[in-house]
Amino acid sequence: ELQYLRHYLSLEEMRFDGKFRANIQLDSDLTPSMIHIPPMIIQPHLENAIHHGLMPKMNGDAQLTITFREEADVCRCIIEDNGIGRQQAALLSNGNGKNHHSFSTRITRERIDILNRKLNTTAGRIDIQDLTNESGDATGTRVIIVVPL
Repeated sequence: ELQYLRHYLSLEEMRFDGKFRANIQLDSDLTPSMIHIPPMIIQPHLENAIHHGLMPKMNGDAQLTITFREEADVCRCIIEDNGIGRQQAALLSNGNGKNHHSFSTRITRERIDILNRKLNTTAGRIDIQDLTNESGDATGTRVIIVVPL
């Protein structure tokens, strides 16, 4: 899954002619081969960050960071962008005449719920946070996906 994400981000960086930078960070104590993340649970959120958060950003410092941490019985994936934020992205989507509805969050929640039931845990979850500066202006979005191990 990690290799797939690297390839996906590389293609998107080429596609958008280097208008954003992506960085995947793994905690030093993480052993990727020992962690099994369900396929395609992270990629839709990377896609949303790129297309809805970073591409509408006008200046050239668009960044996407994906961090993986192993904590007790979970893997925590933190996807953070410094894009325009969810509220502004929704305004742009609605203003272009398209009534866009993203299903990635709902589908991810459903898949994590299934995994929680299968593993008899409540550890898995997804949280989405709007990032703001001191003035309350949007500075990006953070998605935290917690997958039980």
